[in-house]
Amino acid sequence: MQPATITAVIVAHGDAAGLAPGLEALRRQTRALRQIIVVDNHPQQLAADVWSNAEALTVIANPANTGYGGGNGLGAAATDSDYLLFINPDAVAHPELCEQLARELDSGDHVAIAGAQVLLPDGRCNAGDNPLHYTGLSWSGRYGSPREDAEARDALAVSGACMMVRASSFRELDGFSLPYFLYCEDTDLCWRARLAGECVRFVPRATVIHEYEFDRGRAKWRYLERNRLLMVLANYESRTIIRALPALLFTELGLWTVACRDGWVLEKVRSYGDIFRLRSWLRRQRARAQGRREVGDAVIVDEMAGRLDSSPLMSGFAARLVSGGYERYRRYLLRALR
Repeated sequence: MQPATITAVIVAHGDAAGLAPGLEALRRQTRALRQIIVVDNHPQQLAADVWSNAEALTVIANPANTGYGGGNGLGAAATDSDYLLFINPDAVAHPELCEQLARELDSGDHVAIAGAQVLLPDGRCNAGDNPLHYTGLSWSGRYGSPREDAEARDALAVSGACMMVRASSFRELDGFSLPYFLYCEDTDLCWRARLAGECVRFVPRATVIHEYEFDRGRAKWRYLERNRLLMVLANYESRTIIRALPALLFTELGLWTVACRDGWVLEKVRSYGDIFRLRSWLRRQRARAQGRREVGDAVIVDEMAGRLDSSPLMSGFAARLVSGGYERYRRYLLRALR
C-alpha cells in the first residue's frame, strides 16, 4: 500500500524572506512532502511575487486577508493529499517532524489530528498539549518548561503553530471556523474533533522551533474573548452551558476586571458586538457541531482543566486564589453531567 501523501499549508502575510528557513526545513523532511502550499494574505502579495517560481512550491494569492483559518482553508481546498500539515510561516521543522506526526495518523482512522511540540529558540517549550479550561480559556501547555522527550499521548488540544490533520476529517468537520480570523481556531477544531469521536494526539518528539512572545496589545483581546465565547456557545450541550453558567459569569466578571486594569475595555465590548453580529453563523455552527456529536460533555469536561495557575500568563496570586474554586466547580459539573 502506498504511504499517505502529505501537503504542507503555510499562511503568510508578505514576509517572503522570513519564509525561507521554514521552507528549506520542510524540503529536508525524512518523510517527503508531496506539496508545499503558501497562501499569501498580504494585500500586495509580497510573498507571492518572490516565491511564485520556486521549485515544488504552490503560491496562492488570497484576494482578501481571511486570517489564519481562511488562509489555511484556501490552501487545504487546493490539494487532494491525505494529510494536511498546517505550520506557521516562522516555524522551522525538525527533519523527522512529518514522519513523527504522520505515524500517529497512520495508526488508524480514529486519529484526526497530531500536534507537534513547539519549542522556543533556546530549546524550552513554547506549546504542546495545550490545556483547555472548561470556561473556554486556553493557553500554551508547559510554556517555558524544559523540552519534553516522551511518547505520543492523547490530548484535548494541540497548537496550530504546527499540526497535521487527516484531510477527510478536516473536510467532515468543515475545517477551521472562518469568522474567528485569528486565535482559538486550533483549539476549536480539536474540540469539535473530540466531540465527533475522533482522537487528538500530542507528539513531543515531533518538534519545530518557533519565535514567540505573547502580544499584550489591546486588539488581540477582542479576538481572544470573542472566539472563546463562540467556542463555548457552539460546542457545549445546552445543559452544560446552563450548569456551567455560574463559572462562566464569574469568569466574565474577572475578565472585565482585567480589561479595566489593562485598558482593553473597548475590545471586550466589541467582542460582544461581534458575537451578536455572528449570531446566525453561531446557530448554524452549533447545529453542525451537535449534529456530529458522538461524545458527551462529561467525557470532554473530564479532560478539561479546572485550575488556572498552571498558565504562565495567569500564575499570579489571583489565579492561585480562584483555582481551587474553579476545580471544585468542575467536579460538581462532572457529577451533574453524568
